[in-house]
Amino acid sequence: MPSEVRDALVVVKGIWEPYAPANYIMPGSMVIMRAEATTVYYNALPALFTMGRVVLDSGMNAGDGSFIVEWWVPCMGKATTNRRGKKREVVDIFGSWQPLQEVASDDAAAITVPSVLRTPADVLYCNVELESENRIPYQVFDFLRVKCGIDATAMNHSRTHNGDLYRAYVLMSINAPT
Repeated sequence: MPSEVRDALVVVKGIWEPYAPANYIMPGSMVIMRAEATTVYYNALPALFTMGRVVLDSGMNAGDGSFIVEWWVPCMGKATTNRRGKKREVVDIFGSWQPLQEVASDDAAAITVPSVLRTPADVLYCNVELESENRIPYQVFDFLRVKCGIDATAMNHSRTHNGDLYRAYVLMSINAPT
């Protein structure tokens, strides 16, 4: 990691690249934004938040700072229940996310997202670095829970295996000694 700011101008592909500042929106940034009341994934509950990638050359230099996003949506996951039989498919915000363009057309009809034109005021978290399988890191969910008041640990939002893991992580970290 460079010790001086001027050293951050150097990029060595595959070895070291500078991190984007946490609060800087630029083309290619993955951003988490406020959900509008009409935002729904797969005809389920209203979304807690939305996620999108800022599109290159989206007119970010317009006077109001607005930009265009490519929406990403969560995939479906099996609900965790103690019942026997086939498990119901539910929205899994803790699982994989994919661009809306890659969703099958019949599933896309059940997704309602806001306009692609957004402003910096809509952004809750900038430059999300997705983990393997395009999952949102727990640190981002922690930020949303602590700083933004968006608690995804409620049972109606975390009924999947991945949701159970995050809920356990939160419960364990609340009681952990600091």
